[in-house]
Amino acid sequence: LTAVDNLAAEQNNEIGRFRITRNVPSPNALTLSVNWSGTAPNNGGDYPILPNPIIIPAALPFVEVDVVPVDDSDIEGNETVIGQIVANPAYTIGSPSNDTITIQDNDFGPPSADLCTNYNTSDVGKPSSFPSHPSIFQENWTHRRVLNPATDIDIGPLSQGHNNTSLVNAFNSAACGSTIVVHTLSSAESQTLTLTTNKNCETPVLNPIHIYFATPNTIIAAPATYPGGGAWAGDVILINNVRGLVIDGMNNLKVSSPVSNPRSVVFIGANSPFGGVDATHRIVMKNLEVDGGAYGPGNGGAKWGVFGENNTDTGFCNLNVHNIRNEHGFYFHHVDGYFEVVKTKVDTIGRSCFQVRFDGVGHPNAKFILADNECTNSCTSAAFTLDDASGTWWVHGNRPRKITKGIVSIDKYNQNSL
Repeated sequence: LTAVDNLAAEQNNEIGRFRITRNVPSPNALTLSVNWSGTAPNNGGDYPILPNPIIIPAALPFVEVDVVPVDDSDIEGNETVIGQIVANPAYTIGSPSNDTITIQDNDFGPPSADLCTNYNTSDVGKPSSFPSHPSIFQENWTHRRVLNPATDIDIGPLSQGHNNTSLVNAFNSAACGSTIVVHTLSSAESQTLTLTTNKNCETPVLNPIHIYFATPNTIIAAPATYPGGGAWAGDVILINNVRGLVIDGMNNLKVSSPVSNPRSVVFIGANSPFGGVDATHRIVMKNLEVDGGAYGPGNGGAKWGVFGENNTDTGFCNLNVHNIRNEHGFYFHHVDGYFEVVKTKVDTIGRSCFQVRFDGVGHPNAKFILADNECTNSCTSAAFTLDDASGTWWVHGNRPRKITKGIVSIDKYNQNSL
């Protein structure tokens, strides 16, 4: 008994598969017993009940048993299904006689759990030969605050089709250091959530605005008109020329784009799509889902999940980025300063899970950390691609699975200081 596909996932009901093989051809069917166990019990809750006994039909060398996960809303973490052939005088058990399939969960922890505050990426699979590095999530300004209704700025409940206006207005008028708590937004937004007020909460003292999504929310937007227009139009969340901002989805926020070919689900950057001067600094996003909306050919979907340009000192933690139509889960262009992605799942991506491109422009001061992430189903490129890369990179403790074109691709790196 072997698991010929040992990874199943609730996301898109991705199946796992056991194969039970007999090594002696026979004109007779063979009936055998299999014990199904694991942390995901065989009771129909996590997947349809698996058969027992198993019959290998006459003249066939093997039979396969599929584990089809149920995409529930339960917070379970990854679970296992174990198959073990049970002894019987009718047959001799060969080796291996047991194997395991892992079912990946796609539901977050409870809203009260912040996996990112004080998260130390150096503890996750970092070889002893690597130099130590800091984590932006160990800095106090990124930590989750204690919410206080007496002083927080509360948003919601909002009516259907409110187009994020109340949240945008609250952000525009908020003083640095403010806490904005969002209770309910419309589930069918038709405009981009645009945070672009040239707000500087970084200098002379770093005192960022925090935005929390305290109850389940969904922001769904059609493409917006963005400076430059054309093929670059359309973002669901647009953060532009902002310094000092923490967005904590509190495991309640799903950002999705069901329309045809928008640019990205989340854009963080400067004045214009390419070549902007006024960079965006000190931005953190954590504990949220980014859904590109690509569920098959012709069904829309974003080009990129998270797209950043001319931004520095940016961190992402505990994101679930998936269903990106034709390119990258994370795509960053001309990123200087500090950049970090940790404890993030990237799944079902047209090209790379992580792509960084500098186009021949050196950024020797750039510092990148990619640690404790999962990359699954990266289709036409390596899981992690560097193009004209420069700076210093720490990449460790990541888990790539079902990757078509390799783990890491480095292109033209000798043009800059890497």
